[in-house]
Formats: sequence, C-alpha cells, structure tokens
Amino acid sequence: RLRPLYQSGSPADAVRSLNDGSLVWGADGGGPAHTAYSYPQPSWVIGSVGYTAAGLPDPTAGVLSFTSVPLDRDLEIVGPVSLTLYAATTGQDTDFIVRLLDQEPRSVLRGVFADPFIGDLPPPGVVVSKGWLRASYRALDPKRSTPGRPYLSLTRREPLVPGRVYRFDIALRPAAYLFRRGHRIRLEIVNRDSPVTDGPFAHLAQERTGTDTLFHDAAHPSRLILPVTAESTPDDDSWWSGLF
Repeated sequence: RLRPLYQSGSPADAVRSLNDGSLVWGADGGGPAHTAYSYPQPSWVIGSVGYTAAGLPDPTAGVLSFTSVPLDRDLEIVGPVSLTLYAATTGQDTDFIVRLLDQEPRSVLRGVFADPFIGDLPPPGVVVSKGWLRASYRALDPKRSTPGRPYLSLTRREPLVPGRVYRFDIALRPAAYLFRRGHRIRLEIVNRDSPVTDGPFAHLAQERTGTDTLFHDAAHPSRLILPVTAESTPDDDSWWSGLF
C-alpha cells in the first residue's frame, strides 16, 4: 500500500546536513514551514560533496536531509517510489536530485560520528533509490501517470516564475528493500549530485546560482511515497492521510 512520509522542518538530530529535517508519518510534523538553501554551497568540492578536515568525502554536509525516527519494526517496500514536492526558486529553472537511503543505527554524537583518527563522518547509509527532475519539464502525462508513479510528458519546456510555489511530482527508481528495525529512512534533496557518491550515474552539474525553498506545511504537504507491503504496515492506520 502507498504510504506517505511527510517532510517536516523539525530537527531529526540524525545527520550533519544543511538542515537536518525530519520525515514523519503524520501530516503535521511541526517545525518551520519551509526550508531554503542557496547554491553553489561554499562547501561543495565535487558536485554536492565536500570534505572533512581529515580530507575524507562528506556526502551529507552540503545537501538537504529529512530523516525518520528509528523504526520500531521492520518495514518492507516493493514497487514504485515517488516524491511530491512543493518548492519555489529564485530563477526560471532548477534541478532536483533525490536520494532515498537506509541510515544504519550506530553510536552517534549529535548526529555525526566522532572518530579521533579520521574526524567527523555522517552515519553510514545504503542508497535504496534515486530520482531527478529538471523543474521546467515537470508536466505529467495524465494518461500514463498513476498514484505513486508520476510519468513525465517531456514534450515542452515551461520556465518557472521566480518565487511562485509549484508542485513537483518526482519519480524515483522502483525498489524492493527491507528497512530493519532500529534503522532510519533518510531523504536527501539537492540540485546536483556527485561522482563521489553516484559514480558513473552522476549528472553533469549545471552551474546555477540561486536559492530554492522547499515547503512542508498543511497547505504544502511535501511527502515521500513508499510502496509498503501489508505485512510491515503499522497496526493502527489512523496516521494514514487517505490521499490515495
């Protein structure tokens, strides 16, 4: 069944990133109603990746992150993954690179590892899925799109009006994955990726300058949509929004 995990501005204390936001099962996650970041970030070295003081890659410090609390049970997903995102930008176009990760439980200090030999590193995460969208090609094909699985028409370019809030439906690669109890679900969003984290599947970065603002309030319910198997859904369905 399709289950939404909503973005929230409340801190997750999960990872060192530009915002350290949360993913919550209910639509009202509290915290700031929007999250903004400007680019290029001064910490970026290769794509969106910078380096620690010890010279090791730091894949999360330069991206936006939204992370769930540790899961109280195993959670299995099988099928299409997507993101409904409400956002605005200061330019006529922008890019969204989206990564879904399984964050492993480890001893952390304020959300980062502290190692006296190699410095601070983010908690390790396994990439479960990835998606991307150029905002000006956001139009969907209504005949081929289905709930939880947006299908882009890619027939015309529609520049954005700077400052206007738009809804973007972003398809991630379908996935079959088991998030174990005690692990966290982490969503990362930024306007470029990196060969450091994505190897040959990285995109050629656009040299854009601007500010993107992501909205996550009652009027703009940005949410990650997961295809959760019936065996791993919570017993209480009261938190489900019924959007589908």
